[in-house]
Amino acid sequence: MRTESAPGARGPVFCGVDTHADSHWLCVLDWRGRKVLSRQFPADAAGYEALAGAIAAAGEPACVAMEGTSSYGAGLTRHLASLGMLDWLHWCGQFREGRRRREGRI
Repeated sequence: MRTESAPGARGPVFCGVDTHADSHWLCVLDWRGRKVLSRQFPADAAGYEALAGAIAAAGEPACVAMEGTSSYGAGLTRHLASLGMLDWLHWCGQFREGRRRREGRI
């Protein structure tokens, strides 16, 4: 598990999660856009708990952007929901505008 962090972050933080089958990568930025944390977590119950704890420890989350909430990130989404963290979760689906445009749907 690789990790990078900058100590002493306080205040609003902005979080992004890149989900994969075996692991999820969390990046946390402070309100100035400086990297506070960049860390990989296993895609299992222990990893979900550790990821949620890392977000909480980094500062006050202004938002969490996560892709794959209905596929690789589904378990993490359920876990964050069970902790009441979906208030600041922003779902990032795949952008399919190009496909829709080619198919005449937009």
